[in-house]
Amino acid sequence: MNRLFKQLGETYGTDAVNIQVWLDGIEVRNSIMLPAQWINGVEIPSSGCTIPNFPDYCRHGTEIFTWAKSIDFAGKIKLEIVVTGGTLLLTDTLGTYGRTRDFSSAMPSQTLIPSGPDIFGLVYAEVVGGVTYKDPFSEVHINSVLEKIERTNDVTGQWYRVLPENSTFSCNINVQPGIM
Repeated sequence: MNRLFKQLGETYGTDAVNIQVWLDGIEVRNSIMLPAQWINGVEIPSSGCTIPNFPDYCRHGTEIFTWAKSIDFAGKIKLEIVVTGGTLLLTDTLGTYGRTRDFSSAMPSQTLIPSGPDIFGLVYAEVVGGVTYKDPFSEVHINSVLEKIERTNDVTGQWYRVLPENSTFSCNINVQPGIM
């Protein structure tokens, strides 16, 4: 049984942005993406818009690329991205059979539950000292410079990464086994 994954993101600038993506050395995307703007929670392609001010706790982005692995796969996937013609904001990395919050009540719970086959949820969650960190990226480099991020108890989600024009990004995507 396979598990589906997707990487979300959005582009910024005045022209279409070319994005090349490799997973474990295999090219999975080489095409343009139009700059985006969000209006009332809906993504509208536009030009000249600016990157949101962070921290920003909204989910951003549309699907940049997808892939599949067996449901019991656990490990690292090598991700490489080359961006030309504008800026790419990498946002959420999601997968089926992951973990998600329980949104069934008026006040969503912070407790993570299995997402199942139809909902895209977290692909990685690590508990350190009672705090759950959810960023699946490790060994992140932008233009060969290692990105260092200090974990804190109040910043636990996935870090959004800004890939400037004409940049090269690489990292490991850490994936835990799917939850049936």
